Amino acid sequence: MPIGEIWTQSQRMAWQYVRDSWLQGLSATEALEAYRAGGGEIRTSWWYELYHRAESAAETWEKVAYLKPEDTVPESYFEPVDINFSKRYVINFSIRGVTETGEVVTEMYRYAQSNKRLTWGEWLNTINEAITKDPTKPGIVKYELRDLAFYTKSA
Repeated sequence: MPIGEIWTQSQRMAWQYVRDSWLQGLSATEALEAYRAGGGEIRTSWWYELYHRAESAAETWEKVAYLKPEDTVPESYFEPVDINFSKRYVINFSIRGVTETGEVVTEMYRYAQSNKRLTWGEWLNTINEAITKDPTKPGIVKYELRDLAFYTKSA
């Protein structure tokens, strides 16, 4: 879920199914039919928007898969958006994780920011800091980085 966007309950409920369907190679239409056959409910336009998001998320992961920790994340990875971030570069991400008390965090969206271009390793450290210092979910000790999107302030 990108920064500044609010999803409906049906979109939140469908997101994991959409992402998994895309990874399994189902077309958007096949996945929607299967989702509805299983009792899922969502507007058709919302479904196709989510499916497009799943494709975009996969493209982002393909880009960063080739980055070494010492590589600076290219400017071209950052999508210009008209949101007034406090810093110039923003990475929006989600995680699944576990707290030190064993609580499972199924989906948590956060963002990390910087005024300068960072290496991939520096971004990963910034993301880790944003997760471990988050006062709303303290004590996350293990997590899996999930969705990832790069943004920059529009000129």
